[in-house]
Amino acid sequence: MTEIIKAVSAHVLWTAKLKTAIYSGESSYSLPEVEADDRCELGKWLSQISPELKKSPHYAKTLELHHQFHGVAGRIFSLAINGRSTEALKATEANGDITKASASLVSELRAWNNEMELG
Repeated sequence: MTEIIKAVSAHVLWTAKLKTAIYSGESSYSLPEVEADDRCELGKWLSQISPELKKSPHYAKTLELHHQFHGVAGRIFSLAINGRSTEALKATEANGDITKASASLVSELRAWNNEMELG
């Protein structure tokens, strides 16, 4: 399994935990943790990858999308913990903000992985 596929898996798991917190209204996460794009496994990996991988245009795009994802996640998590669960839950639906932000990030990571496999 490539590093990028592991990163995708870590992101998907983190997103699932966040959605569970939104659905249940209970979380061990704090808002700063959700908003921070350097505390999750994907963020840690992005900060530690080799200089060779950082040369790919996919790296810059992934950083941007990952940062945007955590911004959206923070906004939605804030709704959930402040009693606006209906709005937060809507964001987790198929066309919801968090779902779209996550899908964009995963798509970019997969494109990067495909480039590496072909490269």
